[in-house]
Amino acid sequence: MANQYRINPLSDVIVRIDFLNPIDKLGHISPKKLVEIVKTIFPIAEPKELVAKELQISKDDIKQKEEKHTEWNFFNRERTKRFAVTNKWAYIVYNKYEGFDNLTKEFNLILN
Repeated sequence: MANQYRINPLSDVIVRIDFLNPIDKLGHISPKKLVEIVKTIFPIAEPKELVAKELQISKDDIKQKEEKHTEWNFFNRERTKRFAVTNKWAYIVYNKYEGFDNLTKEFNLILN
């Protein structure tokens, strides 16, 4: 490993990716294989319904669009890490950052 600090200067770390195209299978149901992999690291699952509202204003018209989807939240036992995924993005939040090696290992395991 390269240089290491005696005391980790980071407290909370967020890693997020946005999908180029929405993944329809993640809209309302959880794909079985993804859940099996995620639950090895994040055993507590809490789905949450989200509502996205979009307002388009032009000089001639105002259009409103509403989209509902599910955000799948997974926590580790201590709730110091959270993995969240929707059909448009995925992210991990570390409230106790343990280091880059652990972060990349977990993120790559889930998203491969």
